[in-house]
Amino acid sequence: MESNPPAVEDDATLPVVASHGQLPAAPAQLVNNGPSPQIACVQGDVNIGPRIGKKELEELARLIASNRRDPMLLSGIRSEKYNLFVVENEKFETGSFCMPLSKCMTKHISGENKKRYGAMDANAFAELKQYPCIFATRNQNFLRTTELHHAIFGIIDDLKLQGNLVKVVYKPYTTFSQNILNTHPTQFGLLAKPVRNEMDTCHWTVKDVDLIQILSLFGVEIKEGAGANED
Repeated sequence: MESNPPAVEDDATLPVVASHGQLPAAPAQLVNNGPSPQIACVQGDVNIGPRIGKKELEELARLIASNRRDPMLLSGIRSEKYNLFVVENEKFETGSFCMPLSKCMTKHISGENKKRYGAMDANAFAELKQYPCIFATRNQNFLRTTELHHAIFGIIDDLKLQGNLVKVVYKPYTTFSQNILNTHPTQFGLLAKPVRNEMDTCHWTVKDVDLIQILSLFGVEIKEGAGANED
């Protein structure tokens, strides 16, 4: 069995999709018509990730359902950038997780965004909380993952510096297939090379892409009052 995918090199240019404007004040919702959200544990030449069982799925569904009842969920969220969190050994069942500072704004990020947010101070936190997010675990394989591996669309509720860690308190909103990111990295501003891509390495970065607009282009429906597939 190979070891976990190594970190992607940082010397390539990050393709980006520029965008402008604000998200609608009314709450939006993504619809996932695929399988129930699950990060599978696969054997072989893979990166072994945590398995989300029935209990964890029920808890994630509860968190998503509670957020859909919030009529101001996306009010004030800006659309010109998004946060990308790629983590390991996280089941996303508690509404918070921690990122090492060494993984925050240190790779796969433009020089301008690194200068703007790299200090990880109160000013950076205040602005980062205004952007939507993708919360994901590392790919199960290089460049790809299983069809049961879902990323989460959500927002940041709070950011707290705790020593060498940043505690991220988040609200999950819905899930979508992580292979959308693997198949279309350029449109999401992701670094991709012939043997691996940005979803193979743990990090927190910011992309200059209108996340909701791009997800819509790839069939992730965005409309008020819609719900995720939670069977």
